[in-house]
Amino acid sequence: MRNLAMLRILILFAVVVPLAVYIGYLLANPYNSRSMGEIGLAILFLLSPLLLKDHHFLPFMFWNATLNLWFIPGSPPLWLLFSVLSVGLIFLSGSLHRRNVLLPVPSVGAPLVYLGAVIVVTMQLTGGVSTEAMGGDKFGGKGYMLLLGAITGFFALSSHQIPLSRAKWYVAIFFLSGLTAAVSDVILGLGQPFYFLYSFFSPEVAMYQAEGELGFGQIVRLGGAALAGQSVCNFLIAKFGIRGLVDFRHPWRPLLFLLCFGIALLGGFRSSFIAIVLLVCAQFVFEKLLRTAIFPATIMATFLLAICVLPFVNRLPLAVQRSLSILPVQVDPAAALDAEGTSEWRWEMWKAVLPDVPKYLFLGKGYLFNSTDMYLTQEAARRGYASEFDSMIVVGGYHNGPLTTIIPFGIWGALGFLWFCWTSIRYLYRKKEQGRPELKNINTFLLSLFCSSLLFFLTIYGQFNLDLRIFAGIMGFSIALNRGAENLKLSPPALRQSRVAPAPPLRKPLPDLRPA
Repeated sequence: MRNLAMLRILILFAVVVPLAVYIGYLLANPYNSRSMGEIGLAILFLLSPLLLKDHHFLPFMFWNATLNLWFIPGSPPLWLLFSVLSVGLIFLSGSLHRRNVLLPVPSVGAPLVYLGAVIVVTMQLTGGVSTEAMGGDKFGGKGYMLLLGAITGFFALSSHQIPLSRAKWYVAIFFLSGLTAAVSDVILGLGQPFYFLYSFFSPEVAMYQAEGELGFGQIVRLGGAALAGQSVCNFLIAKFGIRGLVDFRHPWRPLLFLLCFGIALLGGFRSSFIAIVLLVCAQFVFEKLLRTAIFPATIMATFLLAICVLPFVNRLPLAVQRSLSILPVQVDPAAALDAEGTSEWRWEMWKAVLPDVPKYLFLGKGYLFNSTDMYLTQEAARRGYASEFDSMIVVGGYHNGPLTTIIPFGIWGALGFLWFCWTSIRYLYRKKEQGRPELKNINTFLLSLFCSSLLFFLTIYGQFNLDLRIFAGIMGFSIALNRGAENLKLSPPALRQSRVAPAPPLRKPLPDLRPA
């Protein structure tokens, strides 16, 4: 035994010491992309025992986190890496044991498989994957990777079974990981010495804040705070439901929800206000509270709150005023003008794009675009020869859910997405009505979140390559949660209660009909 222990120590030193020396050599030039990539691979190698053991948990942990893989060209998000890794390990395990573990609910998984096939075919027919991050001369391939990653992530999430005893813990991890978005705002506020942290946290989240502080915009908008506030609001509704939130035996619940609602408005996005309101309305409907005393009490409380707050809207931060400019209230002219400007160019862009829909009806446009076209469009807009939204048309950022679906992938992609939405809503509703009582609040919330997000995607704002992750994540989480509850073994008392009770004995004996 002593010799065996010594052999293990020698093997450990033989692996770790050369690896440490090599990493030290790479750190001599840490900003080289190749060095960063090799350091990342070395870290993954050292973490491989943990990844093999808990790979199924990592997609849940990072699904809503704004963390990037800085050492990979294109800086893909961290949830994408762990989704691909988890699916690969699950597929390998299922192949060894000859089990179908990647398609636990075929009615929901089949539309995503079809949608993935449409994406791959469209990608091949419209230029392939020769993107700038892979050494090509085109941009836009990241959109394909995000869509295929969302589909892969669905299978990574749904293939796991969440134990009923850990359901609330998974809900907290899944939704509160969105708090990482606020870190990007904090990094920008701390100053240039901390900008190296953007190698880990997405700098795109703090883009509007940077524009406001540098003078490119009139309003300083905290985009990370908006995402963090929405994440906490989602978690509170999932944990307590509307009934639990308005339970005044726990006054901290509605106060915390209103506080996070206000923080979400610091992003200056009218969409944040609309999204939370739609979610609360859907939750009222699916909790069946419209005919209870809670509904008029909530309406009255909202009315009183509006009377107290709305007259003083023009004294709130400009970002909050911009978020509330959708309401019939008087806001600062700068906030109103900024909000109206974005609405106008969106309407103009949609009018310009709609005639192109028949052109891409059977073969979508895809996502690839030439860098030269982008440069010329931006230069023309700067000189006044093109509209402000022409560059958005080049990259496919139409700010409209249906347009960002049907133009890149044609009618086939739109039908696949509608198929997925129909089967998903049917599954979520069935689990809400027939699922375990312990999961009633969570299942109701997932149905409300899916329906409100879909309505928002179809009518207010949507970007297909970004929003598919939201819908796939909701479904993957729901399937994992309910599969774990369905496979829960009943205890012996529960088994005895579940059996059919024997017929009670007759009070009077039957007469003897045999002949004397």
